[in-house]
Amino acid sequence: MTTPFRNSAKVSSITDFVHGQIFFSKLEKSLIATAEFNRLHNILQNSTVYFTYPSNRTSRFNHSLGCAKIAGDIFRCSLLNANRDDAQSFFQFAKKELEEIKATLEFKTDTNIRIRNNTPQSLIEVLDVDTFADPFYNAVAVPELNQNDSCYFVIFLQAIRFVALLHDVGHPPFSHVSENAISKIYEKIVDGDIDADSIDAKNRIQDLKCKLEKFFKQLKSAFHESLGMEISRHLLDEVIASVERTNNGKLTYLMLLIKHLTLRIFEEITPFCAALHRIVDSDLDSDRLDYVLRDMAMSGFPKEPFMLDRLVQSFVLIVDEDAQLNFLPSSRALSSIEDFFNRRFQLYRYVIYHHRVVKFDALLEQCIIKLAERELTSAAPQSEEPGSVALSRSISGLWQILDDDVGSFAHTRISYYIQWDDAWLLSTLRVSYLELSSRNKISPEEAILKNQLSELVSNEKAYFSLFKRVDSFLDVDNAFFEDLAKMPDANWDLLENTFQRGLRSQLRMFRSYVEDRRSKAKDLRQKKVLAGEGLCLTRLLRLIREGCGSSLDGDDFVKSAVIELKKKFKLNDVLFIPKKIKAGLEPEFSLACHDGSIRPLSEMSTVFNDMQKAALVFPPFFVFIDIGSKPNNSAQIEKIRCSLGKLIWKAFDNNIKLTNNKAGGNRK
Repeated sequence: MTTPFRNSAKVSSITDFVHGQIFFSKLEKSLIATAEFNRLHNILQNSTVYFTYPSNRTSRFNHSLGCAKIAGDIFRCSLLNANRDDAQSFFQFAKKELEEIKATLEFKTDTNIRIRNNTPQSLIEVLDVDTFADPFYNAVAVPELNQNDSCYFVIFLQAIRFVALLHDVGHPPFSHVSENAISKIYEKIVDGDIDADSIDAKNRIQDLKCKLEKFFKQLKSAFHESLGMEISRHLLDEVIASVERTNNGKLTYLMLLIKHLTLRIFEEITPFCAALHRIVDSDLDSDRLDYVLRDMAMSGFPKEPFMLDRLVQSFVLIVDEDAQLNFLPSSRALSSIEDFFNRRFQLYRYVIYHHRVVKFDALLEQCIIKLAERELTSAAPQSEEPGSVALSRSISGLWQILDDDVGSFAHTRISYYIQWDDAWLLSTLRVSYLELSSRNKISPEEAILKNQLSELVSNEKAYFSLFKRVDSFLDVDNAFFEDLAKMPDANWDLLENTFQRGLRSQLRMFRSYVEDRRSKAKDLRQKKVLAGEGLCLTRLLRLIREGCGSSLDGDDFVKSAVIELKKKFKLNDVLFIPKKIKAGLEPEFSLACHDGSIRPLSEMSTVFNDMQKAALVFPPFFVFIDIGSKPNNSAQIEKIRCSLGKLIWKAFDNNIKLTNNKAGGNRK
C-alpha cells in the first residue's frame, strides 16, 4: 500500500514479517530510536504464550510498528474514499480542533518554553507542509488538497500514527498478566487482606496503596493506559527536543501541535478526537488487525492469505446525520471482514485461551501476588543503595516505576522504566525460586510458591489441567446438569427473582433449553451431541453475568465449589481461572454501504451470531491441580471432574436461596 517516493531523499524503513516494508517519517524515527521505546523489544505481546507456542515471541515493538502502518493507511484511505462534502467536513473539524489546542494554557506554555528564536509568531503559525521537509509525507499525500488542507492532513496523519506507536508503551513486564496482579494486590490492600506486624511493613503497605490509588481509584482508564499517557507525553517531548536542535521554529511549532493533538486523541477530549481514536481502538482497528494476523502466523497456524489491503483500502470517512465522523470499513469488503473476525475468534480459542497458556498466565499472576505479599510484610525487605538508578532485584521493582518525581518523568524514573521488562521479571522470579530451593525448611505457603515458580522458571510440570477441551469438560457439565434438570419450580422462581426484570425472559429461555435437553436424551451421560447447542454451565454463567448484576456472582459460587473439591480430595493446591471467550465485536458494529449509509453488520452477515453460538461450547473456567495430587488413572480424574459438577450445583442452589434471603425474596 505504500506509494513510490517522489524524490531520492532517504526515507527510513523496516522490513517486517507481516507487512513487508514499513516506512517512517523523520519524527517517528526520532521516537523509535529512544531507549524508552526500544524497551518494547523486551515486552512480549502475549506474555506466557511462548511456553506453549515457542515461535510466538512477538514483541510489542514489532506490533506497534505494524499498528502504526495500518492506522496511517486506514486514515488515508478513509479520506480518499470520502465524498467531497464529508472530506470538507473533516478539514473543518480539523481546523476547529487545532484552534482549540492553540487556545489551551498548556499549549501556550509549551510554545513559550520551546520557541526561543527571533522568527515572528505570525510566521511560525502559518501552516506549510513544506516545513516538514520529509519525503515520507509526499509519498502518502492526498491529491488535490490545497496548502492548508495538505498541512492539516499531515498533522493528523502523524498524530494518529503516533497514537498507534505509543498505544502499548505503558505495559508492565508480561503485560496484562502483571497488570492484573498489580490490580489484585491493590484490592487486597484495600480490603485489608495484606496485614503486617511491624511499623515499617505497615508503612510500606500504605505507601503502595497511595501509589496505586492514582491508577485504580482516581483515573478512569486502565493501568497501562494511564501510565502510557505519562510516558507518551515524555516521549513526545523527546521528539520535540530533537526538533528544537535544528533551530527550526516553524517545525517545532508544528510538532507541538502534533504532540497536543496526539494526547487529545488518546484522551478522546472531543467527539472528533474519539472518532480518530477508534482507528486504533475499536472492534476493527489497526491494533487488532496487526496482532491477529501476527499472532496467528507466529503461532504456526496455516498461513492462508488474508486480504488486508482489500479491507484497509475499503475504509471510508462518513459524516452521519448527527454530524459525527465515522471511519468505517465498506460492505464491499464483507468477506474480508468476516474472515478477520473468524480468525480473531480462532486466535483466542486455540492460542490465548489454550488451557496451557491459561495455566502459565495464572501461575505467573499468582507468583507475583505472593512475592508482593512477602515483600510488603517482610521484617527486612531487600534494600537498594541510596540514589541508585538500578531497578530493584526484588518484586518491589514492579511498582518502583510509580515513584513520583516532581514536575516530569525524571531521570531516575526513566532509568527504572527502561529496565522494567520481561527479562527483569523473569530474573526476579528465578532468584526467588533459587532462594526458596536453597533453604532446608520452608512453610507450606512457601512450598506452594516454590512449586508454582518451578514451572515458570524451569518448565518443570507442577500443575495439570483437570480438563483441557470441551470433551473432558462435559464430565463437569453433565454432572451439573443432572441436578439442575431436577430443580423444582420453586427454585426456578427464586432464581428468577435474582434477575433484573428486563432480562428475566432470557432466564425463561434458558429453562426451556434445560427442559428440551432433558427430554431429548434418555441417558444424561450421552448428551455430548447436545453440546452443539451450548454447554449448560457456559450458558448459565453468561446469563448470570449479564442478568443478575451484583446479586448473584457465578464466579464466586464456582470458586467456592473448587475450594470444597480441594478439601474433599485432599488436594495440595488448586487454581480456579474464570474465562469468557467473546465474539470480538459488538452487535451494533456497522459498515459503510455503497449508497453512503451506515448499516449494522448484523443486517448483512451472521458472523456475530455464529461466533456467539460457538462461544457457548467453550468452557467458562479452567481448574488446575498440583501435580503431587494427581490421581493414578483417568477414571479417578473423571471422578474428580464429576464431583466438581455436583459441588457447583450445590453451591449454585445454596447461592440462589441465600441471595433471595438477603433481598427479602422480592427483587424489584
